[in-house]
Amino acid sequence: MPSPPPPPPKKPASGDAKHLVIERAKRMDRDHVTKIVSKNVGQIPYMSKTLRRNKDFMLELVQANPRAINFLDNKLMLKAIKRDVGVLAYISSNFASDYKFWVQALSVVVKALRYAPSEMLNDYEFWPQALSVDVKALRYAPSEMLNDYEFWPQALSVDVNALRYASAEMLDDYDFLVQAFNVDVNALGYASPEMLKHFNIGQHMADRAFWAAQEGGKHKTKLFISNRDRALYVLKHAKNALAIISEELNGDKDVVLEAWRDGMHIQDDESPLLWCKEALYEDESFVKQLLVKAPNNAGEILEMTDGEGFEGFSKEFYIEACEQNMLLCETLPKKVLSGLVAAYVRKAAD
Repeated sequence: MPSPPPPPPKKPASGDAKHLVIERAKRMDRDHVTKIVSKNVGQIPYMSKTLRRNKDFMLELVQANPRAINFLDNKLMLKAIKRDVGVLAYISSNFASDYKFWVQALSVVVKALRYAPSEMLNDYEFWPQALSVDVKALRYAPSEMLNDYEFWPQALSVDVNALRYASAEMLDDYDFLVQAFNVDVNALGYASPEMLKHFNIGQHMADRAFWAAQEGGKHKTKLFISNRDRALYVLKHAKNALAIISEELNGDKDVVLEAWRDGMHIQDDESPLLWCKEALYEDESFVKQLLVKAPNNAGEILEMTDGEGFEGFSKEFYIEACEQNMLLCETLPKKVLSGLVAAYVRKAAD
């Protein structure tokens, strides 16, 4: 009995991508190549070299099939990521340990770290590189890392604004704040008013750990606050804060006024009067504000202005200041007060 004829060859199913190949005669046909690659990215090496060199077309292929990103050069990959960061979900595992690639991707869009391998995100050595690009990278840091005290000195040495991502519990931990202060005094800008109220800046500046860091520790201390808003906040709530405010701000009226505390003991190396830029004492409005702010130190303030008595300021100047703070009627120098009394007597006589 004759054997049955062999079955006819099975036709590839239309959805079986591995059977879809770029026809040799159509290697330059953009539509044909796009159709094939959209189903079978492994055909990219078989397209024409001319199309492979066409950057715009290669980016179109990534839109047709996100796995095509693995066939791009580094610069083109970053362009593809900028267009659609979601293509990183299809990135080859070969990039899992390529920190340089992920830092570059982060520089294009922070959300790139959403697709980064967990092994890298849990590696403390990766984060200084990431923070040097964008502190918002910490949105993707593991919570266990953000709650680890050992993580923060290195992070803060790169960017103190990393504290935006510290937990409320850590920011309310006095020991943690001291640790942060020893790396960068700007850390105080993230402390609560209540914490600043009890934070002894002078004591911690004198602490051995603070100066050890400054003199050659692994993370040198950043000694001054130069951000205006941060300076105003720290001056408002912390004692002795003037010691860590940058002289870049000594011409800012609001900063100088906030630095002043009525009745504070005057010392040449700490006085906001001496720290203040001399040109401000030529501003009559500023001097009046300062007198109203610190009436108990009216004499010292006027000594800085060459305006003691009516020689530098008018009687109206002093009257307006006294009306804003009546304590000045007791604390202004006798020469000024006697002049004011005489002015009032003459006014009453008239």
